Amino acid sequence: MLWTEGAHYCVPKAMHLVSGATVTTLDVVLPVTTTGEMDMEKLEEVVHGAKTLGVDGFLLVCTLGTTFLGKLNIYRKLSY
Repeated sequence: MLWTEGAHYCVPKAMHLVSGATVTTLDVVLPVTTTGEMDMEKLEEVVHGAKTLGVDGFLLVCTLGTTFLGKLNIYRKLSY
C-alpha cells in the first residue's frame, strides 16, 4: 500500500481497516516535493523495486487535495 506523506492521517488507517492488515513493511509512505506533490521519481523507484521483488500488485492512494496544503497529485504523470 502506497500513499504520500501529504495524505490525511485517515488514509493509512482506512486502508488497514479495509484490508484487515496492520502496518507492515509493505507499506510505503512516499515523500512529497517542495510543492507538496507526490515525488514521482521515488514512486517510479518503488514500482520498479516491487516488480523485482515479485510483487503482483499494490494500492496507490492519490490525493485530490490535501487537508494541510491544498495540493493535489498530477494524475497524468501516473500512467504506466
